[in-house]
Amino acid sequence: MDRTFVALDLETTGLTPRLDRIIEVGAVRFQGDEVLASFQSLVRPEVAIPRAVQELTGIRDIDVAAAPHPDVVIAELINFVGESAVVAHSGNFDLSYLVDGDGAGKPYELFDTLDLTRILLPMAPSHSLPHLSRQLGLRHPHPHRALSDADAARQLFRYLWQFARGLPRDVLDRMVEVTAGWPHPLQHFLGEAHAAAPSGMKSLPPATMTPVAPDDYELREAQLQMTLAIAQLYTRGGRLLVEAGPGTGKSLAYLVPAVHHAVATGERVVVATNTITLQEQLFAKDIPFMRSWLPFDFKATLLKGRANYVSLRRWNRYLNAPSRRADGTWFDDEVKFKLRMLVWLAQTRNGDRSEIKLNGFEELFWLRAASTPDDCLAAHCENYKTQQCFYWNSRRAAQDADLIVTNHALLLADALRGGTVLPPHEHLVVDEAHQLEETAVDALTTRVGEEDVLESIDGALTWFRAAIGSPGEGVRLAAADCRQAATDFFAAVRPLIAQGQPEVPLRPGREEPVILDPSSRAWPETVALAKLAGILAERTKTLRRGLDGAEAQLPLDSNPYAERELDLFVTQLQARVDLVVQALLQPQPERLYWIGAERRSGRPLVQAAPTAAGRELQARAFTDKETVVFTSATLAVADSFAYFKRGVGLEALSSHEMVLASPFDYLSQALLCLPTDLRDLNDPAFLDQVAAVVGDIAKAIDGRTLVLFTSHQQLRDVADRLRRRPILGHLNVLAQNVDGTRRQLLAQFQEDPRSILLGTSSFWEGIDVPGDALSCVVIVRLPFRVPSDPLQLARSASLADPFGQLALPEAVLRLKQGFGRLIRRQSDRGAVVLMDHRIANRTYGAAFLSALPRAGVHLGRSDEMAPGIAQWLARGGGVRLPTPAEA
Repeated sequence: MDRTFVALDLETTGLTPRLDRIIEVGAVRFQGDEVLASFQSLVRPEVAIPRAVQELTGIRDIDVAAAPHPDVVIAELINFVGESAVVAHSGNFDLSYLVDGDGAGKPYELFDTLDLTRILLPMAPSHSLPHLSRQLGLRHPHPHRALSDADAARQLFRYLWQFARGLPRDVLDRMVEVTAGWPHPLQHFLGEAHAAAPSGMKSLPPATMTPVAPDDYELREAQLQMTLAIAQLYTRGGRLLVEAGPGTGKSLAYLVPAVHHAVATGERVVVATNTITLQEQLFAKDIPFMRSWLPFDFKATLLKGRANYVSLRRWNRYLNAPSRRADGTWFDDEVKFKLRMLVWLAQTRNGDRSEIKLNGFEELFWLRAASTPDDCLAAHCENYKTQQCFYWNSRRAAQDADLIVTNHALLLADALRGGTVLPPHEHLVVDEAHQLEETAVDALTTRVGEEDVLESIDGALTWFRAAIGSPGEGVRLAAADCRQAATDFFAAVRPLIAQGQPEVPLRPGREEPVILDPSSRAWPETVALAKLAGILAERTKTLRRGLDGAEAQLPLDSNPYAERELDLFVTQLQARVDLVVQALLQPQPERLYWIGAERRSGRPLVQAAPTAAGRELQARAFTDKETVVFTSATLAVADSFAYFKRGVGLEALSSHEMVLASPFDYLSQALLCLPTDLRDLNDPAFLDQVAAVVGDIAKAIDGRTLVLFTSHQQLRDVADRLRRRPILGHLNVLAQNVDGTRRQLLAQFQEDPRSILLGTSSFWEGIDVPGDALSCVVIVRLPFRVPSDPLQLARSASLADPFGQLALPEAVLRLKQGFGRLIRRQSDRGAVVLMDHRIANRTYGAAFLSALPRAGVHLGRSDEMAPGIAQWLARGGGVRLPTPAEA
């Protein structure tokens, strides 16, 4: 690309286009590798620069006091850019300042280096400009200064241009095919790269991951006790339940005896975690660390759930599908995703989605290409036979392993399919076991929406056209009738959801699910819906009859596995329609049925879940195992495992049990703060009080605060209140799903602790922020689940006391998890503030308090929390908070 470009960057007082003010601009005009001219100017924003922006950029209010007015600088910048194409990193933000408020103005051809790096470097750990500059060796002496950022974007663009020219020829060919006719600068970039490419590489070098071993390892007494107990279990058999408090080092405590037993006896051990994050930690840190000092070698493999692997067969089908909306416009995000996947697939060895960080729409796009059990030809697939199938290749590697690290979902999938997913194994370790019942209920839950039924119908017709030719009139009419019946059924579902269930109070902004029980099935609307379900079932039978003779019409030279592919579509369609029929007409025993809206898309779904998941779990997953270890930092309530055992079906079976205390000195390391003047949770002023307490604490300790919510709406409300507090101008307010994803916000919080991080469910566990970066955790409400949640109703259906046997112990364990976010190392200090008045005003409050570690306690008014915590931290913690007189 030898034409002239201008790389530019704007530094601003915030990240809201046009609302925040410019404080500096920088631009570089270049052609090829030659810099032709540069432009840089500070800008007078006429507002105070937030402290966080001053720290990031080094630009102070005094620096811009005599700078030119924004209109003057923007006019000069527009003149400097002239007719050139623009290069910028996340450039739409910058260009928004170069157009009028209504979007009018000169259209610029933008080559966004953020888009280009995400496409061409899909496995980069980060796509931020500073990180890429370090990784690629680009000159970037002053990150977050406009001219330096602009020149770094210029260098990055030139690097990416050369990289694109060197892509494998077949990859470039497909990228050009996918973007043909796409009215986007990326189409021009790829077209010119294709034309300028030499012969192209045959393949891209595979990415590698450098393992990181623990550098602060120390043997702990509780860890040794757990190791010995597990080693003894392998000699006698049975089940062992271990609650190992934070800091115990339970991962190595179960990995070492597991590996020793596997190598010594040849009996494979499977370790299952709830989160992929812990899976990858075991595989990237703990297992390499063990290899560095164990006197013997061993084979270990990481095996994830099927949906984590791309299916090349489904991918090619998706790649060839148009990326246009009904009105003919292009779906830009989908095209970018397809381009990114093409580059990644030329590089990956594992086909594992964790190698490319997906966000936003990409999560939905991935589902179109992910491996699924109901769309897999297995041994009949060409990719299987040539060992190009990533999912089955991971299965083959597992066959030779001594140790398999997997997750709960795959463990349960193996149990549900009679042991056909994992290799045979007699020994099992379940980490994060407190999540096992919930994962089991979710795994046993079935769902169907309109798109699912239509996908099966269309898949069968697409197969027919490809394998045989245009279907006859009978098949076409049957398919059209079936599609219409599905559309009619789900169109009638939507108003029923909106109507809600009379006895369930609607939460603001939420459509409650409708439980299908004898009462709701008698509603006129449900009776009408049941008739539509019957019509759908009949029309599905008609379509199946029309397709039954399709195999006989196959040409003699057709794909030998074509019949199998049609069977997949027909079986899939019947299973989805059967769920609709069961829910409305033929409910099965020990199943709960309901209709509701999918959280992300809002599409109506019919769903079913088991009411006795524990019994199914025990019968399918654990009965035939010689040894099973269940472990977590939170398994016991009041030193009893009764709640956990009931949830996973172990209550009638003998087991060995251990509760290992954390080695942390919570009396000196942690302060539990209990405000005595808390408002009722339903009081409109309650969230004002929460925002005041959080704001005062964050101001007093300079950020370093995590706030845990049970409600997304309350999180957003408190975030809005915090942003309106002028005294917090120098602190970042990071709200989950408002300012970024969980992963993005955690990275930002650790990079800049002068922040207040607000999170919901996924932030209550699995977060490790050691040291001074996190000094206070505020828990807004006790973490009870919504009692009307269908999965909660399914779990409680067989219990005599749903609150005492399920809701309370589950919330207690959840609170222990939240408290555990605070102290992660022996040197950590911090405070936990409980903002729920029920901890003191309800009889069950004692159950929560007794479950927490024995920490220092501070009682006082809510406005005394911030100074008390600041004093306590300043003196390095301790058992007792000084009284006001002593302070």
